[in-house]
Amino acid sequence: MLEKKGKKRWIMIGVAVIVIVAIVIGVAAGGSKKEEPQVAGAIEKITKRTIANSITGNGVIESANKQDVMGGSFGLKVATVNVAVGDVVSEGDIICVFDTEDIDERIKDLQERIAEVESDREAQNADYDERMTEASDNRADQIEIAENNKEEAEADLAEAEAELAIRQQKYDDAVAEAEALGESLSYADETSLLAQINSQEMVVDNLKNRIDSYQSQIDNLEDRDNSSIEENKNNYNERVDNSISSLRDQIKSYKEQKEDASVRANMSGTITALNVVEGASFSGGVVATIEGVDHFIVEAQIEEYDIPDIAVGMKVLIKTDATRDQELEGVVSYVAPRATNSGSSSGGLSSLMGGMDTSSFTGGSGSATYLVKIELNEQNERLRLGMNARTSIITEESVDVWSVPYDAVYTREDGTTYLEQVTGKDEEGNLITKELDVEIGLQGTYYVEVSSPLIDENTEILIPDAQGNSSIEELLNMMGADAGI
Repeated sequence: MLEKKGKKRWIMIGVAVIVIVAIVIGVAAGGSKKEEPQVAGAIEKITKRTIANSITGNGVIESANKQDVMGGSFGLKVATVNVAVGDVVSEGDIICVFDTEDIDERIKDLQERIAEVESDREAQNADYDERMTEASDNRADQIEIAENNKEEAEADLAEAEAELAIRQQKYDDAVAEAEALGESLSYADETSLLAQINSQEMVVDNLKNRIDSYQSQIDNLEDRDNSSIEENKNNYNERVDNSISSLRDQIKSYKEQKEDASVRANMSGTITALNVVEGASFSGGVVATIEGVDHFIVEAQIEEYDIPDIAVGMKVLIKTDATRDQELEGVVSYVAPRATNSGSSSGGLSSLMGGMDTSSFTGGSGSATYLVKIELNEQNERLRLGMNARTSIITEESVDVWSVPYDAVYTREDGTTYLEQVTGKDEEGNLITKELDVEIGLQGTYYVEVSSPLIDENTEILIPDAQGNSSIEELLNMMGADAGI
C-alpha cells in the first residue's frame, strides 16, 4: 500500500472509520439478518475527478472595508447622536453633533491668557530697558570720574617731573662747583642731594602708575556694554513668543473643532461600534466604526501545524449555514506572520465526536493559530457580518484526472504500483483480474491520481472491502469543504 500522508489524513480517516463503525453497529442493533456471501471487494470504473489536498479552518465573515470615524476632543459634551449600532449610513451622513459652548469658553480663556502674557511682556521689557539705561548712565559717570582723576594725576606728574629736574640740576651744579675748586663733593652733600633725587623719582613713578591705572579703568568702562542684559531680554521675548504661538495653535484647533462640530461618516456602510452618548462628555478617540456591507471577506484561524503550507493566491472553498449547500469560492489574500492566539487544535473534531478525546488524531491538545484572510470570488446576498464559515484551503490540485480510492492502489517490493483490473469472470462466476501498472500522481484524503496509457472510461478495477462501501462517499458529501477532497 501507499505510504500514508500526514496528520490531517489520519484525522479524517479516523472520522470515517468511526462513522463506518457506527453504521455497522446500527445495522447489528436492528436485528439479525441472513448472512450474505462475502466477496473480495467491489467493482468500480475508473473515473475522472478533481484531486486536491486541503487545509481546513474555522472563519468569520468580515467586511473588506472598515474605517474608524474620528472627531471631537476629550471632555466635549455630545449634543445629539443621529445613529445607532446596526444602522446603515452613507458617506457624509451626520454621526453626532458636539456642543460648542464649551469650545467658545475655551477659546475665550485662551485669548485672555494671550492678553495677560502680552501685558507681562510689555512690563518686563520696560524693566529691561530701564536697567540698560541705568547701566549706560552709570558707566558714563564712572568714565567721567576716571578721566578727571587721570587729568589731576597728569598735572601732578608734570609738577613732579619739574621738581625732579630742579633737584637733578641742583646736584649737577654742586658737582660742577666742587670740580671747579679742584675738590670733590662731600659725602654728606652728595648723599643728601641724591636722596632728594631718588625720593622725587619715586613720586614720578607712582604718578605714572596712577595714570596707567585710570586709563585701564577708562578702557574697561568704554569696552563694557549692555550685551548681557540685551541677551536676557531677547531670550525672554523668545520664550514669550513660543508660549503665545502655542496658545494661538490651541485656539486654531478649537475653531476647527467648532467648524467640524458635526461628525460625518467617512464611508458608506453599517455602524458596528458607537462610542458617544447623547448628553455625556466625550472620552476622546474613535467616535464610531463603519464597516462596508457590499464587500465581504473571510478571516480564518489556521493552526500552526498547517500555516507553513499556506500562501497568498491559494484557492479556497467556503461553506456557511446561511448559504446552505452552496459552496463559495475564494482566494487567500493575506497570511499573518505572527500567531494571533492559542487554542485547542482538536476542538472541532472533538465536537464532531461527541466530546471524546481526539488528541491521538491531532497530535496535541493546544496549538497557536494564525490569521488568514480570504477574498471571495463572488459576493453572496445571504452573507452577513459575523457569520461563521468553514474553509478548505486547497494546497495542491489536479483537475479532471483519472482517480481511484486510496486503498485500491498496491505497491510492489520494487516500489512500482498497480491496480487490480477486472477483466471478466470465469465459468463459476469468479472475478478474473490482472495487474494494471500505473503511475501515482497527487494523493488526496480518499482518492489518488493514477495514469496509464491503458486506462479509459471503461476500465474496471477491484476495490477492497473497506473502500467498497458507499459510506465514505456519503461522508464526503456530508462534510463538504471540511472533508478535504
